[in-house]
Amino acid sequence: MGIPFPTGLRLLERRHPASVRWAWSLNAAASVLGSVGALVLALYLGLVETLLIGAALYVCAGLVVLASPLVRKTVTRPVSAVLSA
Repeated sequence: MGIPFPTGLRLLERRHPASVRWAWSLNAAASVLGSVGALVLALYLGLVETLLIGAALYVCAGLVVLASPLVRKTVTRPVSAVLSA
């Protein structure tokens, strides 16, 4: 996921350092299961539908992160200011 994963690891390490190992494990499992799942979806639904489902999952993940109290306490600037920087 690019920048969000290391940023999330940094935030997690501040709050609960023992969970960083779990985060790496979940990332590895999700990478394997996600690639297999995308292949199966592409075979049965088609590439466009698979890409739309993937985009929807990224939007859902973003909403979960934005709703997280960990992120709300950490972010001091509006999101628009962060994106324009």
